[in-house]
Amino acid sequence: MPPRDPVALAAAVARVAADPALATALGAAGRRHVLAGYGSDRGAAALLGLVSARGTGAARTAGAAPVRGAAPTRARPRPVGAPADGGPR
Repeated sequence: MPPRDPVALAAAVARVAADPALATALGAAGRRHVLAGYGSDRGAAALLGLVSARGTGAARTAGAAPVRGAAPTRARPRPVGAPADGGPR
């Protein structure tokens, strides 16, 4: 599908909507893709790497994708009386 082509996107969506077998096949393929590349073990490894990197300044671990904002930061103290979630009272 060409990028930034709303007409092609609409045609593809209409094709999938009109063909339940195609929708099922695409859904199964998408599920297989996610399970193969984004399993909980990979996510856990990436999270562990980020937590471990906080003390060293390292933002990446082997096999983990870079994450925006993963560089260590110093937590700012919350003002007295401020809500924990940062929202209005």
